[in-house]
Amino acid sequence: SLGESGMYLHGAPYVFAPDEQTHVPMFTWMSPGFAASRNVQPDCLDTAARTGSFSHDNLFSTVLGVMRVQTKVYQPKLDIFGGCEDSIYRADLDAELQADDGLKVQ
Repeated sequence: SLGESGMYLHGAPYVFAPDEQTHVPMFTWMSPGFAASRNVQPDCLDTAARTGSFSHDNLFSTVLGVMRVQTKVYQPKLDIFGGCEDSIYRADLDAELQADDGLKVQ
C-alpha cells in the first residue's frame, strides 16, 4: 500500500495488504488482426475473465506468451491467454523451449 487509508505497507507481508493492493483491475485490448495472428479465441477470453482468478503473477508470462517471447522463464500455467490460443502453436513453442536455453522473439 502506498498510503491508502493512511497505511504505507509496500513490501509488507501479503496478509497485511489492503484490498487496494491485492484486488487490482486489469483489462486487455487487442486488434482483430493481432488476435487473429495469435489465434486468440475471444469467446475463450470472455469465459476466462468471468471464471478465472488472476493476480500480478499472471502478467509476466501472459506478456511473454502473447508476444511470443521464447524463454525458459515463461510459465504456461500463468499465461492468461495460453488456454485461448491455438494449441498447435503452443505445442511447437513448448518443444522449442525444451530444446533451447536461449531467448527468442518471433
